[in-house]
Amino acid sequence: MKDLKSNTLHIPKSSDKELSFRAERGILSFKKRLPRTFQWVAMTNSYRWSWELTIPDFLRFSSKKGFTLLEILVAVAILGIAVTVVLQLFSANLRALSASDDYITAVIKAEAKMREILDNENISEQSYSETTYDGYRMDVFITDTLKERTENLNVSLLEIDLITSWVKGSKTRSITLKTLKVIEKKVGQ
Repeated sequence: MKDLKSNTLHIPKSSDKELSFRAERGILSFKKRLPRTFQWVAMTNSYRWSWELTIPDFLRFSSKKGFTLLEILVAVAILGIAVTVVLQLFSANLRALSASDDYITAVIKAEAKMREILDNENISEQSYSETTYDGYRMDVFITDTLKERTENLNVSLLEIDLITSWVKGSKTRSITLKTLKVIEKKVGQ
């Protein structure tokens, strides 16, 4: 039997020395084929061999061993990196939500203003600007377009450009809405 502490091999004495020599040679050749991380024990009982694999020392739980300072530092560093990445993802999402909220508000205000312009029966070529109570600036440009194509017709085509801009932090953001409106020509145009 192999002694685990002294790494020596004990083979039971036999009356036949050659049998003992063959058994020792067989054990040594089998030992070379085993992985180094496993310890093995040879047991004999009337010329039959059985082999047992034992758990390596570095895999055994020992109450005497604890975590080293280096292991703790590496674990804390990995945890810190993971937490930082997760927090950055959350803050990026919050910034994106805030920006989308501003764009949605600007689009709603621009669409309301565009409906107001399109509902006006006395619309004509003009440009003007106005600012809402919450800081959105709206620039309206109404121009007569495709005059050559509508010259012989009883209608006129107006292009309406509505630029809505606002300041968020230090950046100025804006959206532009464009549409066309067909109006009847007045007598004398």
